[in-house]
Amino acid sequence: MRNDLFHKLISVKLFTSDRVLPMRIQTVNDLVLNIIAIYGISAPLQTTAKRKTSADVYHTVKALSEETQHECTIVMGDLNSVTRDQDRSKV
Repeated sequence: MRNDLFHKLISVKLFTSDRVLPMRIQTVNDLVLNIIAIYGISAPLQTTAKRKTSADVYHTVKALSEETQHECTIVMGDLNSVTRDQDRSKV
């Protein structure tokens, strides 16, 4: 994180097996920007444990988004998933 942004950081928390990182940043004119970063979710449907973690992440992000629904919120992450089985690599 850039130094000038670090000083505007209001809060950071970890949720759901350290897979969800929500941050609140003070922006111009005292507005608040919520960033919900999702990471470490690869092949989310591959095993029962990964499916549970993925479901937990989904519910956490949904709850955080609902809490901040009247504020600017960005949800981002490296989401390695496809919606259809035929799009999966068979390698």
